[in-house]
Amino acid sequence: MTGWLERCPTCGARRVEGPCCRRCRTDLRQVLVIQRAAADCRRRALAAIGRGCRAEAGEFASRACTLHRSRDSLIARAVVALADGDFPLVLRLWQEVRQDHAT
Repeated sequence: MTGWLERCPTCGARRVEGPCCRRCRTDLRQVLVIQRAAADCRRRALAAIGRGCRAEAGEFASRACTLHRSRDSLIARAVVALADGDFPLVLRLWQEVRQDHAT
């Protein structure tokens, strides 16, 4: 299994590629599996929005945030909230993206 993370959750090394951290040798396979599952949930949420299935989209977007509270997951959840007209939630999610996931 291959993939990459922005940072190792153990030592903080940047741009970790592959199943183990090059610095601390932490096995990251489970982290990568969870990250991929969150990406799949995000894709499903956006596809459900496209089909007009807002409840299904909300479930997938929430699951994506639970699995990996990344910028992409928060944005997917905000898109679903926007489609639902839940503007206070959209604002809270946007603020979290700006505060916690600034690039």
